[in-house]
Formats: sequence, C-alpha cells, structure tokens
Amino acid sequence: MKFIFPKKVFGWLDEREGKKLFELARLDSNLGVAVEIGSYEGKSAICLAQGNKLVSKEKVYSVDNFVGDPYVGRNPKMLQNFLKNIKEAGFEKHIEAIKADSPQAAKNFNKPIRLLFIDASHDYGSVKKDFLAWFPHVASGGFVAFHDTTSFEGVRRFTEELKEADKLVYLETVASIAIFKKK
Repeated sequence: MKFIFPKKVFGWLDEREGKKLFELARLDSNLGVAVEIGSYEGKSAICLAQGNKLVSKEKVYSVDNFVGDPYVGRNPKMLQNFLKNIKEAGFEKHIEAIKADSPQAAKNFNKPIRLLFIDASHDYGSVKKDFLAWFPHVASGGFVAFHDTTSFEGVRRFTEELKEADKLVYLETVASIAIFKKK
C-alpha cells in the first residue's frame, strides 16, 4: 500500500508528519496496538491506520473528548466529522473512536501499546498528564511520539525533559513530531 496523505481532512498535521506516523505504525506490530491521544477530525488517525493495516488486524484507537479545547475551540460536530472522514477514507473498520477524557480512558484500556501518539491539549500539564496516564501501557521497545513540539511551549518543554529520562531513548524529530523509544 502506498501512503496517501488525507489532504481534504482538516487538521494541522503536515504531509511529512503524516508519512512518519504511517511508517511508525508499520513497526513492531507484535508489541501491541497503536493509540492516538487527540484525534480532532481524523487526519492523523487515517495516517496511522494506513500503516497499521499493513501489519496488524488490530484497530488504531483514537482517544478524544471530541468536543474541542481552548486551542481548537468548541465543535459539537467534531465526532460526527471524525467518523465521516474515516469512513470516506475507507478506514471505519480500522479505527475505533474512544470518546473520553484521556486519563480516564487510560484507566480502562487493557491492551499493550506499540505506538502512542500524543496530540491533545498542548499545555505542559495536559501533555504530562496524558503521558503519565498512557505510558504504563507502552510495551518495552514501543514508540511514543508527540506532535507540535516546535510550536507549543508546553509540548516542547515536556519533551525536552523526557530527553533526560531514563525510561525512554530520544530518536528524532520530524517536522514537529518528537519520537522516543521505550527501553
């Protein structure tokens, strides 16, 4: 399958970032599932599902409150738009939307994660809270990626702190996605 960037889906992910998510979703499928925190209207979910579909029968899990936040505003049709976009892209059977607060969803999640993509609220406290809630589910050798590390101070600051952590290895930054691997 050739990667096709979902240009018509609104969102802030650029094509290089989408291609990187596609590539990450194709790695180490035996370690677990792919999960994204912060889905908006589905652009990153579609990129992840394209790679995931090549290596796994599992779905990509997209966790979002689907109502918005201070950065994107409130949108009562966000979940409806998300579901429409993934259906139009042909991935409705490959992506499962979880409409919930991220830390609460993490408490109820029971699968090992091979790829965790964090792109929800971008303030430092929210990024840290999402990471701490979901990181215990990430398998050893799994990947954790953060979006908007170059454009939001909270995300940049938290990922800079992680570069010093002993549980992760910083791999690279592609556009504004910082990628780590769990030891």
